[in-house]
Amino acid sequence: MKIELKYKNYVGIAEWDDEVKAFHGSIIGMRDGITFVADKKEDLQQALVDSVEDYIEFCKETNKIPEKSCSGKFVLRIDPNVHAKIIAEAAYSGMSLNSYIENKLNAK
Repeated sequence: MKIELKYKNYVGIAEWDDEVKAFHGSIIGMRDGITFVADKKEDLQQALVDSVEDYIEFCKETNKIPEKSCSGKFVLRIDPNVHAKIIAEAAYSGMSLNSYIENKLNAK
């Protein structure tokens, strides 16, 4: 069972690891690796918070801009015919392509 956790603009996924008898998680959508571990499910959120805060502090100390887990941008490659169809649907709806797709994704 995977558990989704959120803190600030970071999203973590954790699951039980039978080998080490603990929950192990990581922040998704980043090149920088941020992981967290907790013995109990109730401690997962605090483990995520601690890891994110440690990461932000490390970035400050090294003059690095912290990466965000979810920047709001993603690249999608699709068939050009599908692309044209979606652009037409967005225009017909009076929306930008971004707004149209976000609206469709939120409707699910």
